[in-house]
Amino acid sequence: MRKLILMVILLGAIGCNGAAHAVPERFRPLEQIKESALRPGTAITTIGKTAWVWNLDKWLKLHPPDSPVYDAILLHEREHAIRQLAYGTTSWVARYLRDTEFMRDEELRGWYLQLKEYQRRGLQTNPEGVAKVLAGYYNFSGHMIEYEDALTWVRDVLAGRWRPSE
Repeated sequence: MRKLILMVILLGAIGCNGAAHAVPERFRPLEQIKESALRPGTAITTIGKTAWVWNLDKWLKLHPPDSPVYDAILLHEREHAIRQLAYGTTSWVARYLRDTEFMRDEELRGWYLQLKEYQRRGLQTNPEGVAKVLAGYYNFSGHMIEYEDALTWVRDVLAGRWRPSE
């Protein structure tokens, strides 16, 4: 019952103005990016086969399709979609929202792929900036990771000293 209530709240926060961007096949199981009222700004959140952004036009201007940044972010979100569908989307989202260790593990997997794609494509990464973003993640139980721990983690990923567990 708690999961059902949580999903109703979540789905009620998602806007539906019809604006959608079809995601290239290589990012399946993601199918589309749509607008949402969930998180203002340029953040992206995946639930099932859909990634949600605050303003689709603005997000696409900042992350043009087929650009290195677009590809890196969608690799991150693709990982969430794969894991949600395997775990059960409702159960995954419910756990993500209440279990900071689970949230951290899931986000570090996504961010690992994103950072490695930045490296592969020759993009400079600002470890302090990424650590600040990671330290800003929180759920109903609290903060996901402290800034210093996030900074150490980002530097470890970039130096090839950290990989997600199987």
